[in-house]
Amino acid sequence: MGRCSSFAVVVGAAFLILGCQTPESVVQPLPPDAHPLPYSEMHARAKAQVAAAQEFFYRDSWRDVEQAAVALQQTADLMTRIKPEDLPVRQRDQAPRLTRQLREAAMALEESARARDVIKTTQIFQTLNLTVREMRPE
Repeated sequence: MGRCSSFAVVVGAAFLILGCQTPESVVQPLPPDAHPLPYSEMHARAKAQVAAAQEFFYRDSWRDVEQAAVALQQTADLMTRIKPEDLPVRQRDQAPRLTRQLREAAMALEESARARDVIKTTQIFQTLNLTVREMRPE
């Protein structure tokens, strides 16, 4: 096998592994002493956590929605520790507002999941999806 084909196999396997993450694996909290990942990875983590929380919601797995909300709060907290110079240029001015908005929505999601409030949870998902969309690094 040539050098390029070996590389293609490795890259393909990596995408396959990352693409096969379960909602449960996405919401695992990072270690308490974790440093924030690069902004693009933290954004991808937040996006995946919101998607996982929605999957749990559709399954009526309220306890998992709560856990996803807690993990999302941690992600928002870690995002606040990213230095401004390490943020994408388009996010430098709005990052503090968006991470605060993400954290507040994640806290509200935890509360609405605990109460098993379908209507409020649905509204919070709208806020979360719009916030994560606005946080895009590109």
